[in-house]
Amino acid sequence: GLNQMYSQVYGTVPIVSRVGGLADTVTDVDEQPAVGTGLMCAPTAASLRDALERAQKLFADKPRYAATQQRAMAHDFGWASAARGYEQLYTDSL
Repeated sequence: GLNQMYSQVYGTVPIVSRVGGLADTVTDVDEQPAVGTGLMCAPTAASLRDALERAQKLFADKPRYAATQQRAMAHDFGWASAARGYEQLYTDSL
């Protein structure tokens, strides 16, 4: 889906399930504070509940929340960036 990318571009910190393209486009802010752009959870009710609680704590910490928003909004989802990744993958496979 694209919604997690739209969320980041517009400064809405996404909460996503740790699957497929969601896991490829969102970095958990608690696991990687310096580069995190959202919150991730396993596809279970308990994990989602935990992610929602972490989201509340993140939102309450205004400087940390603002930094997460800024990192997410600066993320480049354009094709030029994606193409560089594919080129690197090809080069590494040779």
